Amino acid sequence: MSSKASQTKVPPTDNTEVHEISSLIHEANVRLCRLRLWLNRQAIGFQISPSSSSPPVIRMVESNSPASAVGLQICDAILAINNQNVSEANFQQVTAAIKTALDTKGGVDLLVVQQKFYKELRKKDISMISSLANVLVTPSTMPADFLNFPKHQPRTCDIHLNKNNKTFGFEVVSGDDDIGMYIQEVTPNSPASDAGLRKSDRIIEINGTYIEQDSKPN
Repeated sequence: MSSKASQTKVPPTDNTEVHEISSLIHEANVRLCRLRLWLNRQAIGFQISPSSSSPPVIRMVESNSPASAVGLQICDAILAINNQNVSEANFQQVTAAIKTALDTKGGVDLLVVQQKFYKELRKKDISMISSLANVLVTPSTMPADFLNFPKHQPRTCDIHLNKNNKTFGFEVVSGDDDIGMYIQEVTPNSPASDAGLRKSDRIIEINGTYIEQDSKPN
């Protein structure tokens, strides 16, 4: 791992391409997630894919966890840990760095971006720094809706469109190795949120059809 966070590199180009690059950076929603452990909770609530590819990628985010509360997402690429570039680090190096930070400081700062956007930005020969990131901080205590929400209990979310909504208000993402489907985002005040769908939920059935092992719903 290098000792400094990645530096932004924008090649000389015309105004049209500069605008395109700026738009891509904005769309990518680079995030600096300041994760902190909650009292009486030992786990931060996410897992990293053990594959050999770089950068390391989040494979799972647990519901009702600090990771979920701070906005980590499945398929986030980890670019830096506590301001140290890990975009080319392996699984063992990344997990060791995170564990050390949690053991010694009770928290860790992760610079992340969705993997699909990282690949696009790399094509533009751009790396990212914390100053470009949207800073997100774990709540100091577990939110009330986390405390009162039943964990690991299957439930049915009956989602219907209404005259005020043209979309259901949620996004899905495939799990590690395309096994399982998870809720990536839920729009506030949408049919999905009104039905009780939550970020990081795992989809088991759709309209009575079991899809646990499917890579995508039909």
